[in-house]
Amino acid sequence: MLFCEGDYDENRPMTIVKLHEDDCVSNYYIYPRLDLEWSAEDKMLVNTFVSVMYIIHDRLRIASVAERYSVMDNKLELYKLRYFMKKSGELFARGEIREH
Repeated sequence: MLFCEGDYDENRPMTIVKLHEDDCVSNYYIYPRLDLEWSAEDKMLVNTFVSVMYIIHDRLRIASVAERYSVMDNKLELYKLRYFMKKSGELFARGEIREH
């Protein structure tokens, strides 16, 4: 929920539902201020704002899944060698382990 100042009207949300390709659903609820009636232009701006938020959210979700699958086998749920190399590199950098 985003608003700049004042009280909002929780009884009049603008609800926008976005469906992701993997059948996940994102629900966005935008609430007007108590003293505000949305014009057609306001509604268009809210829809544009939500579309941008949706794109950012979807890209972050895809990046998270890609990172996970780069270090973990999807079917076996076991870490790949890349994970162990990455983690051991981090431990070496922090000085927690040393090469022998």
